[in-house]
Amino acid sequence: MLCHAPRLAAPSPHDLHPTINFNEVLAVLPSMTVAERQLLVRRALELDDSTLPPEHISMVEERLAEHHHNPTSALTLEQMDARLRSRFPQ
Repeated sequence: MLCHAPRLAAPSPHDLHPTINFNEVLAVLPSMTVAERQLLVRRALELDDSTLPPEHISMVEERLAEHHHNPTSALTLEQMDARLRSRFPQ
């Protein structure tokens, strides 16, 4: 005699995407990896309408990928400030 597992009802959309409030997000942040936090920020920013054209977004993503490949290529804020002040004296 075969025994069949009971049929389960299809999950509701709420079950697939449970609601989490802002304080719960803040509480979870410390346990997230850097990549997870970056993804969270990226997704949050995507919710805003982007005024950048697709080619600019691609350029930013390419430069970010280059930075991840070679993080030492970036300038510190102090280095950038010094460069700008030398190019554009007041």
